[in-house]
Amino acid sequence: MSLSSGKGNNGGYLPKVVGTPQHMENETLLEGLQNILDDYPDGSQILREMVQNAEDAGATCMKIMYDSRPIDPGDSLNISKYFKGPGICIYNDETFKDIDWRGIKKIGASFKRKLNEPLKVGRFGQGFKSVFHIADHVVILSGKKLLIIDPLKSEEKEDDCWSASLKDLSEDDSPQKTLTCFDCKYGFNSDIIFEDEPEYEGTLFWIPLREKSSLISPKLYTNENIYQLFESFKREAPIIPLFLRHIKNLELSFGQTDKLSYRVELVEEHVLEGNKEYEKVIREIEQRKSLPDTTISSVREVVVQTYPRARKGFTKDHWTIVQYLYGSTQMSQSMKLLSRDKGLSLSPCTGIAFCTKSNSVNKLSGHVFCFLPLPLSDRSISGLPVHVNGFFALEHNRCHVKFGCDQDQNDNSLLWNDGLISEFLPQNYNHILCHFKEMCKKDGNTPDLVETFYKLIPDPDIVDLQWHLLLKPLYAILLKDTSFYTTQNGGKWIQIDDSVADIFYGTTQNEHEKVLQVLEKLLIDCGVNFIKLPKNIKKVLKYMDHNPMSITPQLIRDNLRSSECWQEYKIVQKLSILAFILSDKQYGELDGLNLLPLSDDEHTFSKFLNDAEDIYVLCDESLDLFPGFERRLVSKKNVPDGVWKELVEIAEKGRRKGSQGSTSSRGFLSSGKRPFLDEIYNI
Repeated sequence: MSLSSGKGNNGGYLPKVVGTPQHMENETLLEGLQNILDDYPDGSQILREMVQNAEDAGATCMKIMYDSRPIDPGDSLNISKYFKGPGICIYNDETFKDIDWRGIKKIGASFKRKLNEPLKVGRFGQGFKSVFHIADHVVILSGKKLLIIDPLKSEEKEDDCWSASLKDLSEDDSPQKTLTCFDCKYGFNSDIIFEDEPEYEGTLFWIPLREKSSLISPKLYTNENIYQLFESFKREAPIIPLFLRHIKNLELSFGQTDKLSYRVELVEEHVLEGNKEYEKVIREIEQRKSLPDTTISSVREVVVQTYPRARKGFTKDHWTIVQYLYGSTQMSQSMKLLSRDKGLSLSPCTGIAFCTKSNSVNKLSGHVFCFLPLPLSDRSISGLPVHVNGFFALEHNRCHVKFGCDQDQNDNSLLWNDGLISEFLPQNYNHILCHFKEMCKKDGNTPDLVETFYKLIPDPDIVDLQWHLLLKPLYAILLKDTSFYTTQNGGKWIQIDDSVADIFYGTTQNEHEKVLQVLEKLLIDCGVNFIKLPKNIKKVLKYMDHNPMSITPQLIRDNLRSSECWQEYKIVQKLSILAFILSDKQYGELDGLNLLPLSDDEHTFSKFLNDAEDIYVLCDESLDLFPGFERRLVSKKNVPDGVWKELVEIAEKGRRKGSQGSTSSRGFLSSGKRPFLDEIYNI
């Protein structure tokens, strides 16, 4: 084809086409499906996509049954092959609207985006088509209508969708025989066809298993494949309802006898903060299709019960869930622009869920959600101690969050995800921490609750590198807030910089772990805001290069001098304190401390004083040779080995620096004063 130019009315030159007009070739439904199935994996994601579509439709309940019977309505009808079995029947309690009937027939792009619905994720986009991993055709029955989708017809230049109202089905269509696959499932009875205005309240999908290799897929599903599909789905099912607004109930049954049936139900829900306002704004957004100006949030406590086999026993998980929808006036300019990007069509929604109580085993943690949990893999586990939800930009197959290592850094979807994680999620995360801190206060700050609070804070060594964008903003908030608990004054929450932490700089933690309990008691008794930090919090401080006041021998010596509370401590406690304050070898700082252990029967202590009468270190077990001198002797048998070595070193320093004394005793002189200790040799 060649192009020539001709002068237009506007004085310019416009191209003129010479030749035969042509049209771009459009892919058929079959070709579109083949491309989608290449991207969308099979497995539990097939069922997860159906949950998402039920949620977007507003359904509260979804039930899935595998009917293993070899159903055959007969060959007399053209449509009978679509109702054969075995197959999977999926039910939800919401009826299709006109918009749903249009959306489910679309191929290639999310119908939700075209409708500008900012809070819907699926709405029968590409994800629904993943059911064709299993089947060559699908039947949908909802309300007053029936729809059959047969992509293979497109290759035969025939219509690939066929629909009819239930009222139009006549006896010639043998509905009672044709609809056997639906009969007696979830309240459906084929006799309704003969009512004046037949209508089914709810939606049923019939997905017959592929009988032979086809152009759609060569894979054939067996009973074992369906069992594995269900088992994979069950591993995620207990957490599926957490961030959904509508779905509260999920059921699986394997065969009509309910063999291996399984049920997940959100049975309790307590609104603690802001949820009514949150839901009100959500409904307004759905109506006007625009985001709010100010940020709104909600806090809920929910209980999810899981019944592994019908109702024979169940597990119970208690969750606290904090959800955020960010207002346009409270976000950065870059995120504001991205939130208005119609190409992304993503909303600034986030959520955090933390399990506060559970009797489940093998409970998942740190899962990433885009309202539903992403397929379980290393890339869908964040390493956080909570589940994280966000309206993330996902890879095309909806299996993983898009990150920069995978895509071009100029991609707006990557910038969106970075902002969602670094700008929005830290606020959401801090909210759940503040909420849990208030729970601790309300319930008396019990040790278990305080420990759980600290467990909520991410360990930087465990969190996946992709999620480190969240850490510094979150940690910065925590270090400025009253996020640390001390038992001082009956218990209170304080800032890290107003505390003394159980950190020993310059030495290993294990060296002083045994004396920590005594030091904690001493500091609390002296009125110090002592805090005891678990390992993950100490890693946070290291990660942020933040050095709070730590426990040092000098700090302990200063508090010993400023308070008399420790004078009544037990001997073993005093010896532990003495061991610690000797550890930095600053012996000159011992002056005046009443912690020098004597060898008398009462195990009394003397002061470290340069101007007091001589005290002697007895280097062997010859104490009996000095009757009446017990209050002037320190014996090895009365002190721990570590303390003894330090006391001997003090005495030796006195002998080396001494300028007076006999051969059996040498003095330790300091600034012309008399020694703390002398040393007695075996004589």
